[in-house]
Amino acid sequence: MGKILGGFGSMQNAVFEALQVNVKSFNIVRAITDKNLFGRITLSPTARLVLFNLANMYNLKKGYSFPKIKKLILCTGTTEKSVISALKELRNKHLIVVSKDNDKTEYYFTKNFFNLLEIFSEETENFSSQPEKITGTCIEQKKEQIKTDNNFSFKNLLDLFKTNAIVYFEEISNLSEGDKEHLCKIKLNRTALTNFQKENLDKFIMLSENEINIINQKEPYFKQENIDIYYNSRMKKIREYKQEPQKNEGKPQKSEREAVLSMLICGYKGFKNNRMQLTTFLSRNKAKMEQFNITESELL
Repeated sequence: MGKILGGFGSMQNAVFEALQVNVKSFNIVRAITDKNLFGRITLSPTARLVLFNLANMYNLKKGYSFPKIKKLILCTGTTEKSVISALKELRNKHLIVVSKDNDKTEYYFTKNFFNLLEIFSEETENFSSQPEKITGTCIEQKKEQIKTDNNFSFKNLLDLFKTNAIVYFEEISNLSEGDKEHLCKIKLNRTALTNFQKENLDKFIMLSENEINIINQKEPYFKQENIDIYYNSRMKKIREYKQEPQKNEGKPQKSEREAVLSMLICGYKGFKNNRMQLTTFLSRNKAKMEQFNITESELL
């Protein structure tokens, strides 16, 4: 079982505990610059280099970095003594926790570190402050993260958006605020949302990943006017489509039924591999199916 270095067991404050966050190494490195980490905490030049390299080597699946000292020496261009001193400095500043398992050294970032970068997610659990439990907790958290990432409903909702935005719009209207936030995090590739993103939650959910990327390229922190342009354009098309059968009174009822049937078929395909989700989908659309006399066999 791993043994934590640097007297971590004596720490009482939860912000100094090791933490695994579902974020890519690239985003950690970028956040160090974007959030002006070195302007908020004083570090020596070597400690900064070591921290950058640990962030760059962060393994998302394992939840820590594990470079050898020789690797850090090569990447920083400094001496062994300087690297060891820098690691000690990072521990003393409560930015990392070091655990040693046999001949392998694991470097975990702390809750304090992720809070400083403002990428802490409430859905991410912290590791136990008990040294002998850190490795076991890491395994359990990894299992929980895999379970979350494989959530069928969110994956199929995103697939549904690509095939039929109308049905997607109807489906997300039934989601809880928590589920909407989770879906938005996936679209924005973030572990936590800013206040601005939460205020525009319903708008972000209705944008495609391509539209979000275009907006982000125009303005890295998103401009309200750019979000509104894409959102209003999409909602206009949805409103026009939903009102079309009512405007064309001369059209036979069959055309309206076919439009509804097409939407239901698309939704049915999105959830057909999960019976529980499929049952929920059919239950939500029961009244519509009865109105147009549509059976489940027609959706196959």
